[in-house]
Amino acid sequence: MKKIHIVLICVIAVMLGVIVTMMMNTSTFGTFADAEKLGPDDEFRVVGTLDKRYPIEYNASVDANVCSFYLQDKKGSSKKVVLHQSKPRDLEKSGPNDEIVVNGSLIKDEFHVGPNGIQLKCPSKYNKGTPES
Repeated sequence: MKKIHIVLICVIAVMLGVIVTMMMNTSTFGTFADAEKLGPDDEFRVVGTLDKRYPIEYNASVDANVCSFYLQDKKGSSKKVVLHQSKPRDLEKSGPNDEIVVNGSLIKDEFHVGPNGIQLKCPSKYNKGTPES
């Protein structure tokens, strides 16, 4: 074998190793039960909907960087989500079909989310009718 063939085989092997490693490190969406299996130092991504049976707690005069609400995951389990940033705009307008994605960790039965760890479905100006409240 020529030296170039050996170098090409090594390069291809390294590239395959990098691809496999990247595929293993990709995070997936899960439920609160999946997050409970991890430790408090492990971040996890949960997708769900706003549980309107509980109020959204936000008091800017006490602490403008803490907002909490309850999120119901895909399996129907609800947990308190403590968001360490100000209340997202239009959070209370989230409907039963509007998904919310939170990225954080479960600490003492509360799911803690850091700044920019939440994604809301943006209200569309193209929807017919009035927004849900």
